Amino acid sequence: MNLNYRLNGGQYVLYKGDQPTTAPVDEISLVIDRAAGILHRHGNSDQSRAWIENAQAKFRDGGHAQFADDLVLITGRFPLDEINRCLEARTYVTTFYKRLVSGEIKPLPLDWTPETAATFYPTPEEALADDVHDASESVNPFLRFRA
Repeated sequence: MNLNYRLNGGQYVLYKGDQPTTAPVDEISLVIDRAAGILHRHGNSDQSRAWIENAQAKFRDGGHAQFADDLVLITGRFPLDEINRCLEARTYVTTFYKRLVSGEIKPLPLDWTPETAATFYPTPEEALADDVHDASESVNPFLRFRA
C-alpha cells in the first residue's frame, strides 16, 4: 500500500499510488501512542479528534487510564517528508514526535506554500545559530497537542 501525502493548492491530499483518496485538508492530524511508538490514525482533524476521544473513553471505562493517557493527537501543518516518513515506517512517529516537541521540526504556518518555503526554512547558518532552545518558550504557535 503506497500511501503518501502531497500538496494540492496548499492543502494536504492523501494519495494511494497516483490516485487521490481523501478530500484536501489545511492541516494534518496524527494520533500516536507515545508508549508504544505507533501511529494509529492520520488525516482529517475532526475525524482524528473523534477517534482519539472515543478510544480514550473506552480505555478509561475499561480501567486502563494509562493507555488513554499514552494517546496523543498532534494537529498542524508539517513538512511533507516528515508526514510521509511516518506513513512509510509507522514507528518513525516516535522520532517525529520527539523532534517536534524539541523544536527540531517546525510546523508550518497556514499560509505556507512551496513557493514561500524559503521564508519559513532557516538557512544552514541560521539553523546552527539557533540550536539552543529555551524549554520555557513555546515551540511554535502553529502547533497544537492534545493529550
